[in-house]
Amino acid sequence: MYIRNIAVPDWSSIMALQHQAYYHLDPESEAVLRSKVSVGQNVSFVAEKKDSVVAYLIAFSYPINQYPSLVKPEAEPFRCSNLLLHDLVVERDNRLEGIATRLLSVLRDVAKEQGYRTLSLVASDISKAFWQKQGFESVPTAVAPIHYGSGSVYMCLHIEDY
Repeated sequence: MYIRNIAVPDWSSIMALQHQAYYHLDPESEAVLRSKVSVGQNVSFVAEKKDSVVAYLIAFSYPINQYPSLVKPEAEPFRCSNLLLHDLVVERDNRLEGIATRLLSVLRDVAKEQGYRTLSLVASDISKAFWQKQGFESVPTAVAPIHYGSGSVYMCLHIEDY
């Protein structure tokens, strides 16, 4: 498996993976996702196996305890010490192979190098246990908006702890 920054030719694969993962929700448009990668300054990645994109991770700087819109493109990067892990999707046939953990490890290393102090995310109800195993903790004072899905929870990881 090879992990690298997202490139223009990856978008059709990313959108297919998003549709596969979020079939029960209204998906984000390609324009919105591209804007998040654009403001992310080299902190969004794909994982490839045999020249096929099998996973992606989208992250960008965003104020802690706040949530980006799922319909409005991001215009500019925020200057803050928090990196929001906006989305991480692994193709169904490649789950349970450690790909998500490897993508997170790369993000954590890059975040440290770039001086971020925290990683945050909104976890779906079914992914919360995975994120807890990775060291993320629920933030009870930050309530996830309903458009993120029922049972979603805001979580945070202090990078210096890892």
